[in-house]
Amino acid sequence: NNILIFASGVSNSGNTNVSEFEREISLLKSALDLELRLIYFSTISIYDPELQDSAYIIHKKEIERLIQKCATNYLIFRLPILVGKTSNQHTLCNFIANQINASNPINIFVNACRYLIDIDDLKHVLPAFINNEFYSNLAIDVNFNNQTSMETLVNIFERQLNKKATKNFVNRGGCYKTNNTLFLSEATKYIDINDSNYIEKCISKYY
Repeated sequence: NNILIFASGVSNSGNTNVSEFEREISLLKSALDLELRLIYFSTISIYDPELQDSAYIIHKKEIERLIQKCATNYLIFRLPILVGKTSNQHTLCNFIANQINASNPINIFVNACRYLIDIDDLKHVLPAFINNEFYSNLAIDVNFNNQTSMETLVNIFERQLNKKATKNFVNRGGCYKTNNTLFLSEATKYIDINDSNYIEKCISKYY
């Protein structure tokens, strides 16, 4: 009864609709008035040097600052790319799969890399933080050390879908590191965090 999981944010990282950002801020302010333990989902993409000027990342940073300033008890989980079943066509994995299946070209940013995590793994690890008041007023980077280039990720989808992608290589994108030590300290209790085939298993599970 004392925990509020805020899961009504902006789900499309390419969104530029100001009204959507304002809706989330307004809803969040209402949530802060409840004085509950607030759980908020942000993104590790706030570290991506290529995205610093995007409306989505600017918004996420603003939300984090608002929570850190106004909430008395909170956890911010900065999530990577989630892999799971969803009808949201804006997710990276759904986009890649749909483009390959439709024989549409994919622009591959040659300097870009991403971290992926199976959404089912979150349900094992995140409660360890949420249900323990020792972890309070923290922003936690939620990712394994599985930094993957976009070309490698597309190649994995090609093998899984047994279909070649039409690739356009673009000299853009950014790679970045996170501070995931705290997350890994709990994750290692539930998951093999050093599984070298982790991403391939995620893709084959859902696609």
